Amino acid sequence: MPAAHFGMALLYGEDLAYIHHHGFTQSLRKATPHLLALLKQHGLASGTVVDLGCGTGVWARALTDAGYEVVGVDDSKAMLAIARKEAPRAKFKHASLFEAAIPPCVAVTSFGECLNYDPGRGKAPERQKAIEKLARQVFKQLQPGGLFVFDVHLRTKASELRRRQSEHFGDDWAIYHESEINPLGIRLLRSIVFFRKVGGKVRDGNAQHFLHLFDPARLAAILERAGFRVETVQSYGDVPLLPARMGFVATKPK
Repeated sequence: MPAAHFGMALLYGEDLAYIHHHGFTQSLRKATPHLLALLKQHGLASGTVVDLGCGTGVWARALTDAGYEVVGVDDSKAMLAIARKEAPRAKFKHASLFEAAIPPCVAVTSFGECLNYDPGRGKAPERQKAIEKLARQVFKQLQPGGLFVFDVHLRTKASELRRRQSEHFGDDWAIYHESEINPLGIRLLRSIVFFRKVGGKVRDGNAQHFLHLFDPARLAAILERAGFRVETVQSYGDVPLLPARMGFVATKPK
């Protein structure tokens, strides 16, 4: 796998994609009215929106229902299989969000800390180069006044370092997380064990997700060097982001 390839193929198989869709999309569903309003506030009432790390198509469905054309990009075939049912009028591409060709568009979005994911365990300089390349490509393909909206997991201070555990349950699934941040506060390892009941039988699996954590000032500087005006947010409307997350609203000047 090339060092710059930061996709989801190794992260979300069939069962984990199912669990994500049914157990971890509620916040995005609640945020969609605000996100649609954000587009319209910037005069973007129609056109093509590219969703990087589109997952199971929740945002793509909201966009197509609102009259937008949508191109969703994800590196998990299992996620895309659900997305095509969730948002049948959207177009989807199986590709790394860092490597996919972005068409001309009015907005590019990426929700759920997709830009943090790093299955290749690349070094920080490699990740920065990938982000810089992506920012330049997005800026080039956006129409004047277009938006690049996304959220990321931030670096954590040494005083806040600790191992966190959580568990979640659904009618036919269960998942257990343990997250640990490295001593420098720039890498997070999320270890996952999950169970899903299918056809009267219980399937189990495990996964490890590596995340590169961002310094918000450096990330804003990358966007500004690409030509964007940058704002940061702690919520999408009345839907707060999770702790240690930050949203970015980057605008291409007219």
